[in-house]
Amino acid sequence: METVYADLVYLHTTEKLDFSLCRTFNLDEYIRLAPTDPNSYRCYMNDHLFKRVNIDLRIPTCRTAWQRISRRICLRYEALIRECNGIDLQLLGIGKSGHIGFNEPLSALLSRTRPKALTPVTIREK
Repeated sequence: METVYADLVYLHTTEKLDFSLCRTFNLDEYIRLAPTDPNSYRCYMNDHLFKRVNIDLRIPTCRTAWQRISRRICLRYEALIRECNGIDLQLLGIGKSGHIGFNEPLSALLSRTRPKALTPVTIREK
């Protein structure tokens, strides 16, 4: 994905590709990590794309314990997506454990926004 992000930044800086009408709803974030933590997905995306283009950020921040993530928080995030008329394009990574966008193997195909335990393989990939 880093090559994709680098290409987008290149097009933004050289061809004036405009991201001002784009909104991003990141698929995942590690629970209890601050957005500035170098291990957070927010920090990764900031470094590779968000700080380098003009984009409207909508990223989940989960700085609470796993057990305290409420269904209400998850439903609110989904409501924000609906308010922006859904998602037109989703770029997903495939992990060594077979996860697609952090939907670990055996995740329900119709599952929605929720906390998810990661497999040891996925944790090591991080």
